[in-house]
Amino acid sequence: MVVVRFDDAPRMGDLLLPDDIKGLALVQDWVITPKNVDAQLADLMQRLFEMEPELRIGAADGLKGVDQWWSRWSMATRPPLPVELPLAGRAEEVAALGLWLEGPPGELTLRCRTAVEGIAFVAGVLDTESTAVRAVVVESEQGAAYCHGLPVPLLVVVATTGADVQSLVAQGMHVLVLQNIHESDTGDDVVTLPRLRADLAYEEFLRSGLPSQQARRCAGLARRSLSVLRTTLAPGEPAPPWATENMNGLVLAGSWTTRDGYSDLDTVAALLLKETREVEEFALRAATSGEPLLHRSGTRWQLTDPEMGWLALRAGLTTSILRRWHTMAVSVLSEVDPLLHAPLSQWVQAKRLGTAQGRSDDFRKGVAVAAALMGGDRSDLVLASGHRPRDHAAELVRELLARCNADRTGSTWHAVASQTLPLLAEAAPEEFLAGLAKSLSGANPVMAQVLGRDGGARAGLFGPRTYLLWALETLCWTPDYLPQAVRVLARLAQITEFDERIGGSPLDTLRRVFQPGWAYTSATLEFRFQVLDGLRTKHPELAWKLLLELSAPGLVGRWHPRTHEPEFRADWLPNEPGPVPAEQDAAFGGLCERVLAILHTEPHRWVDVVPVLADMYLPIRGQAVKALTTAELDILEESVRLRLWEEVDRHVRLQLAYHGLTADSEVEVLRAVAARIEPRDLAERHAWLFDWRPRLARVDIHDLEGYDTELEALRSAAVNEAVSVGLSALCDLAGRSVRPDVVGELTARISEDRYLDEVVLLLDHGGQLEDFARRWVEIRAAIGGDPWLRSTSTRMTTWSAPGQAVFLLALSRSHDVRELLEIADREAIDIFWREVAAWPPPRSDTAWFVEELIAHGRAWSAISSLVYALESSAESRWNPSSDLVAKVLWAAVSDDVAERPGQLGLHDAADLLDHLTSVVGEEPDVVLLELAYRPLLLRDRETKALYSRAERFPEAFVELVRVSEFRGEQTVFQVAAYSALRDWRWRPDGHLELDRVADWFREVEGLLEDEDDRLRRTALTIVGHYLSGAPAGAGGVWPAEVVRDLLDEQQDDDALAAGFVSGVFANHGTTFRAEYDGGILERQRASELERDAKLIAPAWPGAAAVLVRCAKRFDRVGGEGDNDAEDTQDEF
Repeated sequence: MVVVRFDDAPRMGDLLLPDDIKGLALVQDWVITPKNVDAQLADLMQRLFEMEPELRIGAADGLKGVDQWWSRWSMATRPPLPVELPLAGRAEEVAALGLWLEGPPGELTLRCRTAVEGIAFVAGVLDTESTAVRAVVVESEQGAAYCHGLPVPLLVVVATTGADVQSLVAQGMHVLVLQNIHESDTGDDVVTLPRLRADLAYEEFLRSGLPSQQARRCAGLARRSLSVLRTTLAPGEPAPPWATENMNGLVLAGSWTTRDGYSDLDTVAALLLKETREVEEFALRAATSGEPLLHRSGTRWQLTDPEMGWLALRAGLTTSILRRWHTMAVSVLSEVDPLLHAPLSQWVQAKRLGTAQGRSDDFRKGVAVAAALMGGDRSDLVLASGHRPRDHAAELVRELLARCNADRTGSTWHAVASQTLPLLAEAAPEEFLAGLAKSLSGANPVMAQVLGRDGGARAGLFGPRTYLLWALETLCWTPDYLPQAVRVLARLAQITEFDERIGGSPLDTLRRVFQPGWAYTSATLEFRFQVLDGLRTKHPELAWKLLLELSAPGLVGRWHPRTHEPEFRADWLPNEPGPVPAEQDAAFGGLCERVLAILHTEPHRWVDVVPVLADMYLPIRGQAVKALTTAELDILEESVRLRLWEEVDRHVRLQLAYHGLTADSEVEVLRAVAARIEPRDLAERHAWLFDWRPRLARVDIHDLEGYDTELEALRSAAVNEAVSVGLSALCDLAGRSVRPDVVGELTARISEDRYLDEVVLLLDHGGQLEDFARRWVEIRAAIGGDPWLRSTSTRMTTWSAPGQAVFLLALSRSHDVRELLEIADREAIDIFWREVAAWPPPRSDTAWFVEELIAHGRAWSAISSLVYALESSAESRWNPSSDLVAKVLWAAVSDDVAERPGQLGLHDAADLLDHLTSVVGEEPDVVLLELAYRPLLLRDRETKALYSRAERFPEAFVELVRVSEFRGEQTVFQVAAYSALRDWRWRPDGHLELDRVADWFREVEGLLEDEDDRLRRTALTIVGHYLSGAPAGAGGVWPAEVVRDLLDEQQDDDALAAGFVSGVFANHGTTFRAEYDGGILERQRASELERDAKLIAPAWPGAAAVLVRCAKRFDRVGGEGDNDAEDTQDEF
């Protein structure tokens, strides 16, 4: 202990002190007065530091405990930052630091973006992994000096320059030196901190108790800069240093890219009235500061925290820069994409052709973010222009949408209705809804033109309809705009059809906004019902469908996905978006009340309710069943009553087939309803029997034999009943059946030829009655045989041409119709050959059938017919002539063929090519056919004959290279040959063994001696591709020795090596990886290639150099993948 007396405090005698410290009366004390306070305190502190070195930690300048540093740094925020946050996505670095701490004292370099990030990482590791480690932070050279004498073991985190690291290590300390990631590496032992994983940081914030949206925003901020995150969350923190620089206008740009082909940087410089060099220099300075204004990922620059940037810089925005921003924003956001109406093939070449948009999507979004920040600024701040920020946002949105509505082509709407649209809705909700309402008004609204196009969606992005729905979903979160947004959604549903499978629909949005028991809007339940009631008055059909689906939660499986949330209007969101169990019963009760009220006045809507009874919320279902028993159903029209009976009967059968799904009492009630309304005089009530595997009451569908027996009996009884009434009843039954052919078959067996003259007249009726009549003819012909066919065919010429054709088509499945075709009308013959199935009729001449198909422009059907005939005649060993096979194949790829192939037809063509190759081998004609079919069979069949011929005959290979060269006008064969040779690789089952590759190559070289240099280089490049498919050599080292020899020999000619490098990269193929993996697979492949290069370098230095080239290419592409992953995370 040290006794210190201040001013005139007396010395304490031993009689005045407690017994345990009486000895202090004899100890020399220190007297502190106003005159000597500075010198005495400094001297006292120094004496204390010498007596007990541990006292230096936290008291000496530049020396703090890591736990002290983290506590002070993290507790300044509201809420405090979780200590696990700096570890998110850094498991490998955590393990590396832990392993180093377990080893002997030494030095380790930790590369990080800021010292704050590095110290926070160490604090997280010590708190969660290495809890027994004592650690200090050194922030000055003097702080490093104070470390001498501290007890070891000790971790010293050096966050300054000039520290004597080696002397600290010599004392037995672990020294971790923080190095800025933008500096060059120093030392061998280096750990580099990657950026935080945004998704894992998001989970940490959720665990700390933050709401989802705030956690998502903080996770994105933490990834970009921990310091900026702390400044954002810590009230009263001083403004960052960049807030005083003359670059306020950057907050109006938001983000931009430096990729070639875009003029983002020039536009930003023009906005700021600066040179592009000045903007770039400031961006670099601002990105590397302790609290960076800007953040760069890949080629994209963006504000680290747009909200903090806006709050810090808004007051300095001048009138002139706001005026320039408005003009620039209108121009950028309404810029029409030149490729909007271009075919997809031009998208790939857009950059090279210079026809892409002038400003990037990143820049467009940055400008829209600035508008959203302006619109969301609810302060009383008046800018230098004399207007509030939200006034500027409103003016921008108003002018943009006016331009959209003035362009009747819809192109400007396509430009604006992109990822920026939800932000514009946030920026100025009133102006946005007014402009959108205008686009939907009138008999020919401009929005119908926009949404009616099948194009407009940029490659890889959503279309306008998706962004439009997202913008309206954003506005639905607040009760201020919920009613107007709902009306607009209803109008959207009126003017165009939406496919929910691609981008949702207005009904899907409404379903998720109003789903009972979930809070995806801040509006109260009472207010939501008021909005629904208003929707019923203006859009009754949509409101009815919505109410019905809301009442049946099991009906739609995609209920819980959240609607699009506002990015900057946190006040629009409820405190806890998501499930609200407390209001569930009241919500479903309100829905039930409204559904039953509609059914009371519109009983025909029961047809819609019964099919969804099983999916309804249980209390609603009980009330609905009860209401159905008392509903006035006798007033329904006959057709509606039939449909209602079908639905009730189907529901009852389903419940009886799967006992237990519904209470028995409910099933009995519904059975009584079905019995009451069954239209017993209508044969078509049995149509449900003629479906695919209909549900039979109390019959196990898994008992196939019992089920089939029961179904056959019920179907026969139904047809017998209809036959007793007459053909009209049979037609009614067939017309309502899913399987009218089954009705036709049973009618043919039961009534025989009773309705012959009437049925054949239905052959040209079309639809289900035609299917009924066609099957009737097939069955009667099969039963009656040739006598029935001869007697019936005499009447054929009296029928219409379509009727004759259908009659012939029906017979073609079981009879040779060649003779009948000779007496049919010309029109009937044309219809027959246009529609006949692609398999030859029984007992007919297959060659004749195939020739006729070709003559009628159906070469692809002819291919399928030949394949079918080959497969079905395997036992009889029938084989078509090679000339016929070749004729069919050539006909299918001729210019005048009208038929287009399906996937099955392509598969058959590949089989037929294989058959032809097995018969005649790799003849030139077969090679030409393979080239003609390559564009069609690229994924189904490789050019086997071409590859075999090139491997057997070097001169054939050279000739193929000559064919593949693009000289003058391109042909199908040139493109196909180039593509085939580019994909050619050495094959273990090919005709060129590894030990013959060198000889084959020598022959090719000899043949190329007299050719021009272009052809020779093309051939060597293709050979390089081929060699890239070779296997590994001895010891598993790649490639095989023969390939190394050839690469070594060709060092003076780069063509072979270039082709090899290109082939190796192409062999990487399509890959699959996690969202944030970046270029991990490419880096792994580069590492493998570098390893093999080192192993073969002593004996094959030239080949090793080629492998190094391959590795560098993979490294470069891997870096691009890393940049893409960085961009993806930065968009979190």
